[in-house]
Amino acid sequence: MTQNKRLLLIAPIGPYAMGQNFLRAFKEFVPAVAFVNYMDYFPLAFSLQERIITRLTLQRRIRGYNRAIRETALYFKPDLMVIAKGIEVKPATLEAIKEELPAIQLVNINYDDFFSRSPSNYFSNLDRLIPLYDWIFPSKKANVEELISIGAPRVHYLPLGYDETVHYPVSPNREISLRRGGEVIFVGTYTAARAEYLDHIVNYELAIWGGHWKRRKIRPDLWRRIQATGNNRIVWGPELSAVLNASKIALNFFRPDNRDTHNHRSFELPACGVFTLSQRSDELGEFFQEGREIAMFSSIDELREKVRYYLDHDREREKMALAAHERLIKGKHTIRDRVEKMMGIIRNSK
Repeated sequence: MTQNKRLLLIAPIGPYAMGQNFLRAFKEFVPAVAFVNYMDYFPLAFSLQERIITRLTLQRRIRGYNRAIRETALYFKPDLMVIAKGIEVKPATLEAIKEELPAIQLVNINYDDFFSRSPSNYFSNLDRLIPLYDWIFPSKKANVEELISIGAPRVHYLPLGYDETVHYPVSPNREISLRRGGEVIFVGTYTAARAEYLDHIVNYELAIWGGHWKRRKIRPDLWRRIQATGNNRIVWGPELSAVLNASKIALNFFRPDNRDTHNHRSFELPACGVFTLSQRSDELGEFFQEGREIAMFSSIDELREKVRYYLDHDREREKMALAAHERLIKGKHTIRDRVEKMMGIIRNSK
C-alpha cells in the first residue's frame, strides 16, 4: 500500500474552476497539498485584444509554466504530482522531475478527450508524454485502450462529477425570473451544431447563456435569445443555479469532437434541481433513468417533441427533476467522490 503525504496539483485554480474543486478534495485525503495555478500563466481571454496578447506571448507563457512546475516540484518534493489535462506540459519537464525525484508518481486527470483534434484539447506530443505518467484517469471510456496502446502503464476510467458546494438548488430572485429566465434554457459555449438545434425551438421562450455566441453569424430570432451582455457572458456558481431554476427545461448538448457520452452538465443540471433534457447516450443511461429522472433526445425532431411535451406536463417534469436530484445526492458523483476513488486506486496498488 502506497502512502501519499505530499501532493502537488497542477490545474486551473480559482472561483468555480475545476482545479479548485480538486484542490479542496485532495486536501481531505493528503496531509500536505501545494499547487501551481494554470490560470497564472494562461488566464481567460475574452476580448480580441486579450486573445491577441495571449497568442503573441504563448511560447513565453509555456516556458514560464513548465519552469514553475519543475521548480515547485523540486522544492516541495511531493509523493504525487497530479496534472489536470496538461496540454502545455512538456515531456522534458516530467523527465527532469522524475530524474530528480525518482520515487514521485505522476498522475494525469483529463476531463476531455485525449485524442481530440480540437485546438483546446489537442496534445501535440502525446506519444512522448503519456508513457511518462504512472497513472492516467481519463473521463472517456474510449481513451482507456487507446492510452494503453501508446504506452500508458496504468489507466482507469474516471467519470466527471459535480461540486456540491457550487451546484445546488437556488431560488431565482425577481430580476432573474423576469429578465433572464425562459421556458427553455441552454448554458454553454457556442458550436454550430448547438445553434442548429436551438434554431428549431426559437418559437418557445428560449434563453441562451455562454461564450462566443455574439461573435457568430446566427439568425436574428436566435440572436435575440442570447442573454450575454458582451461576447462572453458566462454564469457560474449560485448565479448559474438561479438562472437554471428560472426556467422549466435545461438543455444539455454533447460535443462530437470531444466524443462526449456524458459531460459536467450531466451532473450539474440535476444537482441544481432543474429538469434536464439531454442529448442521448448509453452511458448517460447508466447514471440516470430515462423517462423517470431525465429526458433525452437524438434528433432535432425529437428535441422539439420533448420540449413541447414536457412544457405541457408540469407535474411529470417536476417529479422527474426531483427524482434526478435525489438520485444524484444519494449517489457517489461529486468531485470529492471521484478523488476518493482515484486515491483509493493509487494507495491500494502494489
